Amino acid sequence: MKEAPMKLKDLIAELEKCDQNSPVLFADDNRIPSRLISWRGSYSELSIDSEIDGPAVKTSEFLKQCKEAIGATFEGYKGGDFVMSEDSLVYADEYSTSSCVAACGIVERGGRTLIETIMVNHY
Repeated sequence: MKEAPMKLKDLIAELEKCDQNSPVLFADDNRIPSRLISWRGSYSELSIDSEIDGPAVKTSEFLKQCKEAIGATFEGYKGGDFVMSEDSLVYADEYSTSSCVAACGIVERGGRTLIETIMVNHY
């Protein structure tokens, strides 16, 4: 597990190693990744928004979202357009929050792809 937010390219590389049919969840609380968004803490970085209920996303589907984020424009929380790159950092805060929870690793366990997270001091 890393001690810093993952870069988007590192998240993609780790997801590519996983079983593409496995569901993706957060390791600490089984939240379900729903979409990539501009992170409220720094609009030029990404965050993985999540849901508590709903169908799990397959690794292949989440990987596709991550790849499509490279070069894509995201709207900041209070406006503005921000283009993401493969070097964009990836957080794991839900929409409208900036609690500095960051994606720091991917593990496979029990037939699931798990996103590991860590609290970081961003400020």
